[in-house]
Amino acid sequence: MFLSILAYLIVAIIFLGANSINNWTPSPLTTLGAEQVVDIVLITILSAYVAWVINADMKVTLKRLGLENDKATASQQTIQLLLEQEPLTGLLNRNACEDYYQKLLAQIKDKDELITLLFIDLDNFKNINDSFGHNAGDELLIAISNEFKKLLLPTDVACRLGGDEFVLIIKRDKQFDINKFATSVMQVIATPYYVFETSIRMTGSVGIAIAPIDGREFDEMRKKADIAMYESKQLGKNTFSYYSKELHEEALRKTSILTGLKDAIEQESFDLHFQPKVNLSNGKVESAEALLRWSRDNPSGFMPDEFIPILESTELIHEIGKWVIDEACRVCKKWHDAGFDQLCISVNVSSVQFMRNSFKTHVFNALKKYDLAPEFLEIELTEHVLIQHNATITAQLKSLKDLGIQLSIDDFVTGYSNLSYLINFKVDTIKLDKSFILELNTSKNHFAVVKAVIQMAHILNLNVVAEGVETTAVRNILVNLKCDFAQGYLWSKAVPEKQFIDSLESFNKVLTVS
Repeated sequence: MFLSILAYLIVAIIFLGANSINNWTPSPLTTLGAEQVVDIVLITILSAYVAWVINADMKVTLKRLGLENDKATASQQTIQLLLEQEPLTGLLNRNACEDYYQKLLAQIKDKDELITLLFIDLDNFKNINDSFGHNAGDELLIAISNEFKKLLLPTDVACRLGGDEFVLIIKRDKQFDINKFATSVMQVIATPYYVFETSIRMTGSVGIAIAPIDGREFDEMRKKADIAMYESKQLGKNTFSYYSKELHEEALRKTSILTGLKDAIEQESFDLHFQPKVNLSNGKVESAEALLRWSRDNPSGFMPDEFIPILESTELIHEIGKWVIDEACRVCKKWHDAGFDQLCISVNVSSVQFMRNSFKTHVFNALKKYDLAPEFLEIELTEHVLIQHNATITAQLKSLKDLGIQLSIDDFVTGYSNLSYLINFKVDTIKLDKSFILELNTSKNHFAVVKAVIQMAHILNLNVVAEGVETTAVRNILVNLKCDFAQGYLWSKAVPEKQFIDSLESFNKVLTVS
């Protein structure tokens, strides 16, 4: 079009010039000469050239602007992606998860439609990072996230809230089998994953909340699913649980306990109580188990079976656990100084405490501080600690055994009862759980198990302690089975230190008189 207009202008100028020169038609304009026509043509051509150059430059500029606009659009899309996606796994992040949930909620028009929110937490994921490194942990999270995506429909969404916590949001009708879907989620987690040429097996705990039955707001639903997930943890992990009002009330109580525990630590409201262990061959008290009690500033009367699991689920267990070891060593040394120089003391230690490298240092320092010989301290562990193939646990067990500390397995027979670790970790004592002892004189099966365990332990040169002995009849059976030690209400419940010493003196006097 530009060239056409230019050609038209030049032809018009030439025609006008020729008309003026040749006087073809009368013209009111000033007569033009050949030179003037040439000048006008040149000026027009020059103007056209300038216009052409400007136009070309404008084209280049517009093209560059278009490219910049494309870049800006791409950047906006990238920014939006970053705002919505969690960078490691590519799943939606928390904010995007909430937005998507709100969109699904707004789409519900049929009473049969439900939104199910599944809160997922990988069990013992910290052990993976500790054992294989954070890079392996990241690769595992990516692999599991990719498998989650395969379970979902295009209308579903998977989110990573952080760490090893995930949320799946699905919209289905009331006929949908949520149990089957939750089981599929756990199967995905339990699938062996090969990370850095190593096969890793995981389990997951799942909590389920359903909208609009359990609520509508995202934060409310997330918290309720979290409460249900914690219930799955309490049930032994690798399972799923639904939110309920009863769980909510229990969660509120646990929150109250946790708040009280923090205050109790600051106010030093904890004490140790001591339950005697009796040598069944001679009737003497040769040891005592130290048990944590919240004796003061506990208006709600929280019991150990309530607050100890909560302690173990938080970092507070390390602080209070260190105090228990220190206090147990102090008290035992005090007994020795008072003349009971052969008394031993045992302390329960959780797997959480044992996972820290500093645990053995705390034990060594406590023994040194109170000048207590290591053989008078016994560490009681659950079987769960020993079955973990963890370098930290193995190293700490070896250090404690090399020092001369006694090692006991608590609640034996109720867990995995893997005989290999009894040998590998040089266990000294196994404790029979009271659930077997209580029915020892009424159940043939319980009797058979206890008898077999005692015989097996003696073959391995291990001592056996029976917990929960409450009657003389049960004690006599244990004596006949040649059980080494026992503890229970038949002799004494766990009592404060002074009461323990007073009862011990009286007990010894009775034995002496006898």
